[in-house]
Amino acid sequence: MGMYPSYARKKTKKTKSSTLLSIPLDSSLYTPCLLFLTCRHEKSPFCHHPAVAFCARPFLDILSASSALTPKHVKLPSNLRVKICGITHQEDAHRSMALGASMLGIVFASHSPRYLSPEEARSLVRASPPSAVFVGVFVDVKPQTILDIAKQVGLKKIQLQGNETPETCRELNNVLPTIKAFRVDNNFLQNPQQPERYLATEAHLFDSKAFGIEGGSGQAFDWRVLEDIPRCKPRILAGGLNEHNIVDALAVVRPDAVDLSSSLAEKENPRRKDFDKMKRFFRRLENPYA
Repeated sequence: MGMYPSYARKKTKKTKSSTLLSIPLDSSLYTPCLLFLTCRHEKSPFCHHPAVAFCARPFLDILSASSALTPKHVKLPSNLRVKICGITHQEDAHRSMALGASMLGIVFASHSPRYLSPEEARSLVRASPPSAVFVGVFVDVKPQTILDIAKQVGLKKIQLQGNETPETCRELNNVLPTIKAFRVDNNFLQNPQQPERYLATEAHLFDSKAFGIEGGSGQAFDWRVLEDIPRCKPRILAGGLNEHNIVDALAVVRPDAVDLSSSLAEKENPRRKDFDKMKRFFRRLENPYA
């Protein structure tokens, strides 16, 4: 658990006079984004926004019930781990690490646009700083084949993105730290592949379930689904995360790490990362309420 920080909440003193409800001005979940200030005893509710002047009480009741709010008292973990997946070029690897990424993913699924052969991956790892933690992403590959590739390339972690069994995870995790990924949709609770069956792993990663795609779809799922999933391992959140929704995602899921791939890709070349998108994302983590 030491490698994945706990999501911290800062204690605040409650006042009897008023309560401030805050929604980030760039929140992708609410339009328009408003700041409300209301008295505890419901005397003279005010809308604290220069463009609007109307009674805010009904809206406060609705918004307060939503788990997608990002209240000011939630402190984002300063050592949140960030994994940038789908690295194919050494320049992207260097830039990711310079910005603060702690893990870099290499995709070994041949159907992915970001696929690298073991030979290409080996060259990438050798051209990267020795401190880089490369994670190999595999989909339903035999354990021995995975271990052979990991040794050839120089991988430090393994991520299983398919329908691997708990026994397979245990076998691999005995050799290299193994992350098990789960594809989430609204019916996830009925899925027999439940996280609590996969305890012999380093962490659990939750990604969007998209038809015909094991990962990297760039689509977000309903994060509230995870509220009913036992937190039995460090939690990594993936699926359509970007500079616009990351603060909301952290408030709802409280993950130990986040994983980004296609949302940081160049528009014209999905194999390369857009450096401007990467900078904006890490800047948002540093200053979430700017």
